[in-house]
Amino acid sequence: MKKFPALLLFIVVSASAWSQSHQSRGLGVIRETDIRNTAGNSGKRYAVCIGINQYEHSVIQNLNNARNDALALGRIFENEGQFDQVFIMTDDIDPRSDSQNNYPRLRNIEGRLDYLKDFINPEDLVVVSFSGHGISNEEGEGYLIVADSDVNDIYNTSFPISRLVDWVDELKVEKSLFLIDACRETISSQASRSLTRNTLTSQRYTGSKLGAIFYSTKTGWLSYEDQESDYGVFTRFLLEGLKGKADYQYGDSDSIVTFRELSVFVEEAVSNYSMTLGLKQKPFTDVHGELSGDIGISSYSASIDIQTRSNVEEGLEENRDVFGLLSLFSNVKGTVLIDGMDMGEIDAGETVIYEDIYAGSHFVEIQHEYGRFRNEFGIKEDETSEIANVVVLGDQDIKRVHGINFVYIKGRGSMPGFWMSDAEVTMGQYADFIERSEYKTVNDWDQYYEEGYYYYPAHNVSKIDAQEFCKWFSKRFRVSVSLPTLQQWQYAAGGKYGTKYSWGNHWDVKNCQNSSSRQPGVLPVIGTQGPTQIQDFQRDITLDGLTNMAGNMREWCRDEYTNSDGTVIGTIAGGSWKMSRSRNFQSMYTGKKPAHQADVDLGFRLILEP
Repeated sequence: MKKFPALLLFIVVSASAWSQSHQSRGLGVIRETDIRNTAGNSGKRYAVCIGINQYEHSVIQNLNNARNDALALGRIFENEGQFDQVFIMTDDIDPRSDSQNNYPRLRNIEGRLDYLKDFINPEDLVVVSFSGHGISNEEGEGYLIVADSDVNDIYNTSFPISRLVDWVDELKVEKSLFLIDACRETISSQASRSLTRNTLTSQRYTGSKLGAIFYSTKTGWLSYEDQESDYGVFTRFLLEGLKGKADYQYGDSDSIVTFRELSVFVEEAVSNYSMTLGLKQKPFTDVHGELSGDIGISSYSASIDIQTRSNVEEGLEENRDVFGLLSLFSNVKGTVLIDGMDMGEIDAGETVIYEDIYAGSHFVEIQHEYGRFRNEFGIKEDETSEIANVVVLGDQDIKRVHGINFVYIKGRGSMPGFWMSDAEVTMGQYADFIERSEYKTVNDWDQYYEEGYYYYPAHNVSKIDAQEFCKWFSKRFRVSVSLPTLQQWQYAAGGKYGTKYSWGNHWDVKNCQNSSSRQPGVLPVIGTQGPTQIQDFQRDITLDGLTNMAGNMREWCRDEYTNSDGTVIGTIAGGSWKMSRSRNFQSMYTGKKPAHQADVDLGFRLILEP
């Protein structure tokens, strides 16, 4: 454990910049600014905020917080954003008495955009936000699922994102921004695998005049509703950023939240929050023009504690006579700073406990070779706050084939690069194979399968069955997939970065799904034990974004040999939810099993061949 040392801070400021009454506490007073009087922000400001909880078609899964997202963003744009007109379109409006056409059906959304064409000038700012469900077709073209979308004709009855882009091009506006939160965990409430599989793709529109588009998560990852607020995770941090945090924690503290400040704050805050919970959500921003980075989105007033970077009115009450602890995990090696003070090094995969931190709001940073981690945290008396820095590098190429994400793992030395699926093949994907091919499996794979279990990993699969899946998938989708070689698997699991485990060099039972885990939501295979869904990975994720390479399921590899009695023996890599010893979860751990046999903790992932 490490002690948090006492800090003596001297701040010299002019009376015009800081409130005299706050000087002894090291506070800065930031005052709201008229955004239109700042460079690059002339013109009028328009926003359209769409949020859909309840869908007319019963097959489409209803949401809880999407409507709140639209309402809250609308209020922010009207107040802190200083927008001239904000149009809010939510499904709580009765369509039978909707004289303003604000119910978010397809024709109303199209009509609202057409209406605005007569008012918007090239120097104006346009912001469109959408919270709800989204989907992509096989070509990767994105669609927003609106209140009256029909699952039987989903693409023709949903709103194409390309139409938004065309609308901006027709307006010839120089400042535009889309905020899209449309990759929610489950689209269909029934067994519509085509809906579940084709989650929204983060598209780029490089030929457009569009300023920027901000997706709630990267391609193939998911967007979640927050359990600690009334919003989606993405919108929760959008709101926090727009209220000032993006400026005073991540920007220049000039009272104006710009798009670039907001995008950096939300990308880091959402990723940090989600990764701490073991959720695969990482926002993706596509900025098209330099001018868009200077767009002022909101302005605010606040009293900021310079040391802890916290808003005094919103932070925890400070008490320097009582103390708590910080438990800090990082999957990369770096230097830790708490409230600006150097606390020493943290190793990849290490959890460090910092003691004697006084009660109140604080700010932690980790400076590492891939960038910088930043996060605020609160301390209460005799309690421990847990923070996790889980880095997933953002420069990997991703190919998406029929709902499976393949990440390019760059080679090194004599090891060539290859494409590996970022998760295990799921029960839903395997069920699709069985149903369409009418293949008779060697083992009883569906003993624990039922509707709603789509995202649990396929298990009780023999190597023979896994190879048959590869043959079928390759033929059906005109690609070539196979099981990974043991060398590829071990390289991807930790060998590439020289780490003992997928998350670093230190063992902690909390980092992956194993027999001692107490992770909620497992598939109860043996008592209350079993695998988690593929998007629930705790800290079991590599820097390249491959999940559950240490625990959850053992996985078949391509390597095999024939023993003296003619039995084909297959090679297995990784640990599982049935195992407990730390060595079982190391990236170099291997096992063997006859290729015709299976087990309830044995599954597989894929390699996409060139």
